[in-house]
Amino acid sequence: SPDFPLIVNENGSVSLILNGFRPGTAFNCAVSASNLAATGPSTTSSAITDEEPPAGPPLDFTILDKTSRTFTVTWLPPDPFFHYGVIISYSLTCEEVEGGHIPLSYPRMFT
Repeated sequence: SPDFPLIVNENGSVSLILNGFRPGTAFNCAVSASNLAATGPSTTSSAITDEEPPAGPPLDFTILDKTSRTFTVTWLPPDPFFHYGVIISYSLTCEEVEGGHIPLSYPRMFT
């Protein structure tokens, strides 16, 4: 018996609700029919589950090359397991700890 509830619709089509896939995951499915003689040929279909926001932060976020007026920030993408889709941009926010001055160019989106 299947691990998932089998639904036979009024028109004779069969539906299964499959779960447990990660968001933003491509998958292939194949189905074939069997009788007492054998299993027939299969047909396939492909799809991608809907994306969700990434479940992990960027990795190795570091501030480098500090001068009196500038600095460089670097990071790696989140762990691929937690992308939950295609990463298309990053948002960086910087503000002074003292003085309350926030540069006009931040926050900034990077694509």
